[in-house]
Amino acid sequence: MHSLFVSSSRFPIEKGIAGYVASTSEVLNISDPYRDARFNREVDMKTGYITKSILCVPVKCKGR
Repeated sequence: MHSLFVSSSRFPIEKGIAGYVASTSEVLNISDPYRDARFNREVDMKTGYITKSILCVPVKCKGR
């Protein structure tokens, strides 16, 4: 049986897909992240995982 260890990583708001979405409030559906210049490969490089797609939406709290 495999166990999954999840840790958190923090990046500056101007870095990566999540930072872009947080800054612009734009929803992004990216079918090939490696072809998108905004994609931050650091987590994939550390874990060996290969991200195949990303759906990223802004999370808002009471209109903010």
